[in-house]
Amino acid sequence: ILPSTKNIRIEKNTIRDGKIDIYNAFGLYASGIEIAGANIESATLSCNKIYSNSGNGIVIPNRTASTKQIIMKQNAIYNNGINVNFYLGPQDQVENNCFDSSCQIAGC
Repeated sequence: ILPSTKNIRIEKNTIRDGKIDIYNAFGLYASGIEIAGANIESATLSCNKIYSNSGNGIVIPNRTASTKQIIMKQNAIYNNGINVNFYLGPQDQVENNCFDSSCQIAGC
């Protein structure tokens, strides 16, 4: 998700098996969803299945205060390099996510 994005919804997707084989030696890995660290307002990630990516399942690198209101709910996120890699801001909501391959998320 690029900077200066507002009111985006990413829902009901399967994001899996991301790999960048040629760059692994340099420490570059494929993440499921990467959110820009600046100028994002109101991003909702829900009912997604994100698994087996060599990098992060969901990541916000170098987050600033201008990235706000990240809503992450009812996602199945598992078997990634790191499943979720960001710190919570005061307006963020993270709830009812599952971190196991046997997840069955109600309402999705």
